[in-house]
Amino acid sequence: ANGTPLQIQSTSSAAAAAAAAADSASSDAASSCLHTCAIRPVLVYGPEDVHAVPRVMTSLRKGQLPILLGSNTALADMVYVDNLAHAHILAAAAMLDASSPVCGSAYFITDGTRASYWEFFRPFAASLGLALPTRCVPSSVVTPAVAVLETACRFLGRLPCACKFDLP
Repeated sequence: ANGTPLQIQSTSSAAAAAAAAADSASSDAASSCLHTCAIRPVLVYGPEDVHAVPRVMTSLRKGQLPILLGSNTALADMVYVDNLAHAHILAAAAMLDASSPVCGSAYFITDGTRASYWEFFRPFAASLGLALPTRCVPSSVVTPAVAVLETACRFLGRLPCACKFDLP
């Protein structure tokens, strides 16, 4: 968990604005007896994962993912849950010293290797006897369609087969 302090370039998106607000709240909460930092994992996977890997595998199994959403060349950062836990332990230990530069900082936590989003899922699919689709639809087409899908599913009280967090 050798993170780099987060530098938010723009708060034009809702996600960036939320991240900036969370980082600000973390810094504001810091005091002489409460030391804080922001730990920012990207895609967390491992035992008891109920989000990314299970959702994609369920969609594959049900035939709800006939195409790859977005480019298969888009790179993403992932972090195994044990590595994320280790990052928390290291941050907590570092913050025992009030003068630590960790206090008030924000860190992206990853496994240290960027990988194609869809190639990351390939071994999980293979272990279940499933294959990833071979055709891709560009993000510029998929993103608006997924936004509509999410809204419709929310209105119908259903879990969408794809959401904006599934996009590379």
